[in-house]
Amino acid sequence: MRRASRPFLALRPAIITTLAAVCLTWPGLSPATAAPAGPAGPQAAPVKWSPELGPVPRALTHTAPALANVSVGKNRSNLLLFWTGPADGTAGFHISYQTSISLRKNTWSRPNLVAFGKPLTRSRPAASPIGPEASGQVIVTWKDPADPRLEYAIGQEGKNNILSWSGIAFIPQAAAAGGPAVYRPLNSNLIVVTWRAASGHAVDYIVGFPSSAGGVKWEQVATIPRSAATGTPAIAEASTGSQSGLLYALWRVPGNSGQIDFATAPEPVRGQAKWSAPRALPSSVKTGAPPSAQAIGKGLAYPLLIVYRARHGAALSYVTLSAKNQTTKPLPVPHIRSSNGTAISPGVLAAEDPGNVFYEPFVRPCGGC
Repeated sequence: MRRASRPFLALRPAIITTLAAVCLTWPGLSPATAAPAGPAGPQAAPVKWSPELGPVPRALTHTAPALANVSVGKNRSNLLLFWTGPADGTAGFHISYQTSISLRKNTWSRPNLVAFGKPLTRSRPAASPIGPEASGQVIVTWKDPADPRLEYAIGQEGKNNILSWSGIAFIPQAAAAGGPAVYRPLNSNLIVVTWRAASGHAVDYIVGFPSSAGGVKWEQVATIPRSAATGTPAIAEASTGSQSGLLYALWRVPGNSGQIDFATAPEPVRGQAKWSAPRALPSSVKTGAPPSAQAIGKGLAYPLLIVYRARHGAALSYVTLSAKNQTTKPLPVPHIRSSNGTAISPGVLAAEDPGNVFYEPFVRPCGGC
């Protein structure tokens, strides 16, 4: 593994973002037109990973990044990478973004600042497409560096991979202990934001409706019953039909066990969603950082790929979860290391590690291989 000989850049935080594109959604393709995936059961693991490429230029950060695959037309999308940096003195870090021009050739746009450099944070940011399909809009959310409030801004794709931005707004009543996660469900025009509550360990969430005026109308904050998390919860969804899906919230539980719990709710998710009781992944799955997840079956159906960091160290592993909650044995993610967690967009896995940015652009379920 190439990084083994590199020095640890303790005084120069940087990002190692590993981008692993699943064959069903290579950026620029929609799930409907992408290549079919493998079996949807637990036999879908192991996953076939490509050789490592990189580094992504000029992306230097100290937190886990965020990814958003934003549709900009029929069968066309742009993959955006968001990361914290550069620093603004002692006030916090700006949030920067880059657009992938060619993952195969490691070609990226020059870095730009979210909302013209006004947002500051000390936690990981989150990003998701928002609005109608092919609208070219992305929502970025982050925690205020001085208090528990969560903020957001909406970007609109423009010329030369530069986004125009709405004003910065607060998510009402949201009080977080760290960075949030944000997700647009598959079959609705909603936005779901989750976070660990500022007081205690519960996983809170809120549902938002994009407005024609360009903002978001938010419902009331709610809590996933019996949830207890440390770090940022993950959000994912598996399609269960042409107009139905099952939403997953996954989180690392408090304490030293490294256990990952998850709860599910049917789409559409509204203010007081009917979440299942939390259940744990097998005891063989232990993590030292928040997990991430993404459906990798055909049309974003099962299985669910769950990636997590080792309980101690920086190695990454993964399991796949079937519709019947059957979990494969843990397997290593090759080449990739992470100091504080991972992020997934359809077809892409990202992880931060001190050093440079690397990625693996081909991943697919590979039954029996």
